[in-house]
Amino acid sequence: MCRSLSYVGKGSVMNPSQIFGEVKVPDYDAVPSARLTMFDVGHGDCILVEGNSEVLLVDCGSRSPTRYACVPTYIHHNRISFALCHYHSDHYNLLPNLLNINQSKLSIAYVPALPITIALQPISRFLCEFLSLATATSYRYFPVLPVLLTQSRVVPLEKGQHFREANFEWQVLWPDFAELSVFKKIIGIAERAREEIDSLVQSLPNEQKDVYESVSSALFRELTQREGPDMPIRGIELLPRWEGLSSESRKRLGMLENIFHTVADTLTLIFTADIIAFFGDADRQVLDVIEPPERVPLVIKSPHHGTRFGECLQHIDPILLMISRGSSTGRLHPSYLNSICPRLILRTDIHGTCQCALQ
Repeated sequence: MCRSLSYVGKGSVMNPSQIFGEVKVPDYDAVPSARLTMFDVGHGDCILVEGNSEVLLVDCGSRSPTRYACVPTYIHHNRISFALCHYHSDHYNLLPNLLNINQSKLSIAYVPALPITIALQPISRFLCEFLSLATATSYRYFPVLPVLLTQSRVVPLEKGQHFREANFEWQVLWPDFAELSVFKKIIGIAERAREEIDSLVQSLPNEQKDVYESVSSALFRELTQREGPDMPIRGIELLPRWEGLSSESRKRLGMLENIFHTVADTLTLIFTADIIAFFGDADRQVLDVIEPPERVPLVIKSPHHGTRFGECLQHIDPILLMISRGSSTGRLHPSYLNSICPRLILRTDIHGTCQCALQ
């Protein structure tokens, strides 16, 4: 039996290149019909998976909050399942806008499980403490995450787990921090960063300190558990935006953010089903140690805007490769094309918002 994978892209504002057609895909007769929409949100990620009247939104972010306008026009569901690949703000900071406009509600949110063993706890503490400090100081878009955790049931995922959404069974390939040869080095970096956070917290007014403490404890409790709670977390009350940070403190926060980005890349949630595999912003260290999925998916959403490659991806030959826009990171890495050889590439910096459907 041979089925069709149709595709369409209407072109972006900067480069209005339209594309449409279909690709024949044999041997996928048992795969449910589905539609994938990769939104043009600029530098960031947002993809909708639709199957059998069920939806899974994977990431919902951008560097520019104004870029969410194209997303609500495609989503017509009151309850949305959400999966967050990792804790970078350009993967989730548009979600509150979407929920407000559509009057939708998250029914469940899947997030990367943080390391919970005693040896790896400094990494978990650092990630939660940075997000909490960003919340207490209204630093950039990171404060959105604690708010999201109050709206839905949160299920942290780690390697080996499965979950069912959008009519597909998803297999989790990562995270498992303990497999990395460099985890001891990362622990050292996280411990030093926590000392910097402690120093910054001491300079905050009492109100901001209280927000930091409450958010930090709630996030750590929520994100390090192996199974999600029955109810959303409560007790996080955010203060109005605070502009009291000195230029020196903001500079120190920027340095902490760079460390946070590096650690979060290593912790990215990688999961796959018959239709598509998501690699978040996984770095080379992760892509070299994870095993490829048991069944090759039809579509790959490339890690980090198409610039990262690793051993795992050499064993996957998808029909279609999806690449979201970045700035300088939007360029394709030659090793992708040389090793994966997809029959088709859709990318938002050329084709704008893209859709493909298995019929």
